[in-house]
Amino acid sequence: MYSELSKEQLDNALRLFVQPCMYVYYDEFNNVTAISNLNTLGGNFIEVPQYRTDEFLSNGKDFNKYKIDYFKTDAPIKEENENLVYHILYMIPVLNKNLEKELVIAHNKNKKTWKFFLNNEAKQQLDAGNRDKTFTFYVTQYRNPHFLLSTINVSGDELISGKEIKFKINDEKNLSKISLYTSPNFSSYGIVENDTSN
Repeated sequence: MYSELSKEQLDNALRLFVQPCMYVYYDEFNNVTAISNLNTLGGNFIEVPQYRTDEFLSNGKDFNKYKIDYFKTDAPIKEENENLVYHILYMIPVLNKNLEKELVIAHNKNKKTWKFFLNNEAKQQLDAGNRDKTFTFYVTQYRNPHFLLSTINVSGDELISGKEIKFKINDEKNLSKISLYTSPNFSSYGIVENDTSN
């Protein structure tokens, strides 16, 4: 014999089918400070699906070693058509020589800078409407996009003009210790060593 569910029982049952969420809190330096199932701590936070925090809560992974960008990069985002898509990160390869790529990033360990060079096709693409867009590059542990060390934010205008950006951390000097990841906004990327003082 079956009995009818009350409204409260039905609501509780429906909650089981909805992806639970967690709140990831961070400070003014973008360091993760807490992960909670309650939105009661105050301060800056983002809401993420629970499965994105499981490794920190059940496996004891230390969230204090992470920046908030780690949780933003894989988070599902909604496009205008309301379809869920996943943000995919691309590891920019280090090139042995300056091959023709849409975006080449010169790494200068002596000057402690990154410098961005677009080819003509990419410049025209940006000039057509993405000059104000911010492009983010994630400096991570070597081949480990889950361990964020720093971020580089560059506007479309700065990419067109060949912006030079100072390193934020000491590890950036050594390309065998770090990797650079980004969203694939261009068709091809590469990092070249540029150890000259110019």
